[in-house]
Amino acid sequence: MRRALGILLFVLALCLSTALADHATIVTPGGKLNMRKTPEDKGRIVTYVPNGASVEVEELGETWSLVTYKNKSGYVKTEYLYIVVEPEPLPEGEVQLTVSADELKVGEVVDFSVAAWAETSCVWQVTKDGESFCAPEDATHFSAALRPREEGSYEVTVTVTDENGLSVSRTGAFTVSGTA
Repeated sequence: MRRALGILLFVLALCLSTALADHATIVTPGGKLNMRKTPEDKGRIVTYVPNGASVEVEELGETWSLVTYKNKSGYVKTEYLYIVVEPEPLPEGEVQLTVSADELKVGEVVDFSVAAWAETSCVWQVTKDGESFCAPEDATHFSAALRPREEGSYEVTVTVTDENGLSVSRTGAFTVSGTA
């Protein structure tokens, strides 16, 4: 199971190499992880990295990865790395709205998330078949969820405003039909 997770993380890291951050979090069933001088189980231990610690990833390998922790470099088993993916910052005025599904059944949950150049405030507005479904909601959160109870065509619009008053809106749509 751990090996499969490590291989999955390695493949995911290769697929996301342009978006991959240089950091990972140590996730081990024990309280600490051995950092070794060489990429082998019998390699000399350089230091111990506590569970939950952040490390800088120098080289990501299938079985062993070269990392740095508190100015010490060494190898740890890749299966114990949780890769942290940090999105690239968006240019000023850029907003991306993600809707988790185009079509769903009555009672299923649809999630919305927003990436924006600023995280000052946003207003969510949902309409159903062109009419207001719920009142606009001022929020500081950039994700929301909705469980529609009626069939129809829905739109969600989010407007993000920064501290200088620059506002940008994006709209996403989804359809609800039948029951789950």
